[in-house]
Amino acid sequence: MKRFFKNKAVVIALALIAAVLITSAVLSIFSEGTSLPYKIANAVVSPFQKAFTAVKNGLSSFWDAQTKYDELLEENEALRDEIRELKQLIGDAEMYKAENEDLHALLDIRERYVNMSIDTASIIAWNDTSWASTFTINKGARDGVTTECCVITKDGLVGLVTRVENSYSEVRSLIDTEFSAGAMLPRTNLFAVANGHFTLMKDGRLRLEYIPLDSDVKVGDNVVTSGIGDLFPPDIVIGSVAAVGTEAGGMSMYAEIAPAVDIAALTQVFIVLGFETGDVVQ
Repeated sequence: MKRFFKNKAVVIALALIAAVLITSAVLSIFSEGTSLPYKIANAVVSPFQKAFTAVKNGLSSFWDAQTKYDELLEENEALRDEIRELKQLIGDAEMYKAENEDLHALLDIRERYVNMSIDTASIIAWNDTSWASTFTINKGARDGVTTECCVITKDGLVGLVTRVENSYSEVRSLIDTEFSAGAMLPRTNLFAVANGHFTLMKDGRLRLEYIPLDSDVKVGDNVVTSGIGDLFPPDIVIGSVAAVGTEAGGMSMYAEIAPAVDIAALTQVFIVLGFETGDVVQ
């Protein structure tokens, strides 16, 4: 409907312009002379000539405005296309940057942990609840993933694979209430156990437990995997001590650990498909 009215307005404008041009041509016949017919004709047509001139000028301005409007529409559409192309280029650049960072991180991991077999994975779903912190990755049995594979990033420990399907796997993060790993404080060579804790999970922390009362544990101490058992390679960073306290029974101490990895911000991880006991390359 809008298109019809727009076309109709253009047709009317063209018709009026044609009428003005014809009238101007007729009036030009009487444009010279001093005879009585000329004076009579001039007196009659002069007001019409002025009116038609005004109409002609108005129509000319309208036509120019219409032309400029169409030009502006075309220019606006061209600018929209350029903006879309620029957004696509920016998106591609960010994707390539992320891929490049992932490759650098993988290279760094492989250089530091030469005794590990490592693969990359993307997080495709989060399954967080009030009592659990798990997520799903896009690698599964067909990629060599098995239950109890360790999951890490370049910054430290992320969690443990607990369920494996053909094309995807579920990972229990280190702040999950059922997570547990042997831990060590390198500064004092103290061994303990890092456990997920219900009341600390909402703060993104876990607990270091079974610490003797006379232990020298300080806020800021680094905590790494001890390597005891078959689940976790040694010396993977878990986090740092954020608080120290005494258990309710007064028989031992505990510490709160702030993970080295920001679990909530994860999109890419590394899966440790296998490892051999040996020194970690620093």
